[in-house]
Amino acid sequence: MTDPVPARSTHPRRRRRPSPCDPTDGPGGRGSDRVELGPIASVLADGVAQSGTPTLVGLEGLDAEDGNLHLKPLVDHPAEALRGFVAPAEWDAIGFAGGGTARSLDGEGPAPRRATVVQLCTRAGDGWHRVVVHDLTLIDAPIGCDPDEHQGLVPDALRRTLGLPTTPFNGHVGQVWAAVWVEQVVSLALCLPAPTMLRWEDVEGLAPRWLAIADDHSWPDGGSSALVAAVVGGHLRWLGFEPEDAPWFDDGSLARAVLAALAPVDDMLDAAGELLSPTVASRLRRLATRSGTPSPGPNSTGTMRSSDLEEPPDG
Repeated sequence: MTDPVPARSTHPRRRRRPSPCDPTDGPGGRGSDRVELGPIASVLADGVAQSGTPTLVGLEGLDAEDGNLHLKPLVDHPAEALRGFVAPAEWDAIGFAGGGTARSLDGEGPAPRRATVVQLCTRAGDGWHRVVVHDLTLIDAPIGCDPDEHQGLVPDALRRTLGLPTTPFNGHVGQVWAAVWVEQVVSLALCLPAPTMLRWEDVEGLAPRWLAIADDHSWPDGGSSALVAAVVGGHLRWLGFEPEDAPWFDDGSLARAVLAALAPVDDMLDAAGELLSPTVASRLRRLATRSGTPSPGPNSTGTMRSSDLEEPPDG
């Protein structure tokens, strides 16, 4: 990714406030006053609403009288466009302004609607989130320093460009391996001419046993996890993850990015039910769903083991 170009105008001069965050006394840290992020988010939202162009935003000089906005239009999804990008040292914050979809979490509210979304993240770890649907502002609020307050692929990407940790993966790495396995099975089954079907031996052979290349299979394990090792080894190139991407991620952001690159495992299991014999499809579903929550133990790998691929005895 090329470096974003600086905007012609500086960011608006606004009332300053102390940063709520703790990490440093430098720009964006507890010991410095800085420009309010809210008005900047408002200006960015208005600009995107008019242009319709998704944009990467770099903010320089948050603790200065005047600062600069660095803007770059994005073609790909921001989480993919930012992969591997490291924000320049002079940037105090990074953000994304673009379109999105606003929908009710319980599915009982209004129909999904297009929205303008702005997300900002500072080097101190806090930020701002603004969501506007038509002329109605649904969200316009600061985000705290806790990584748990920065949820989603875009917040993950923004934090990683600044070298900040993301929230831990809310699950077990077995969920990732199950999704990888099932999608590979379905992809191969779709390539076979009817009425040919995969045998269980074929399905079992697609299980990701290459995870044994990892030195330490625990999850998370500070960067030497089996998932990171899989990316380094080139085993997830088919999902768009290159070996050089691995150091940029942390464990939580990588697990979520891999799952997002895959179809939902339940949908793939339903497809497998149409493409495999009932016996093989049932066995795949049982093992794939079980592999997401393996029994913990001192030698637990968090991956599918040989014993996991054996049919459990009845009763």
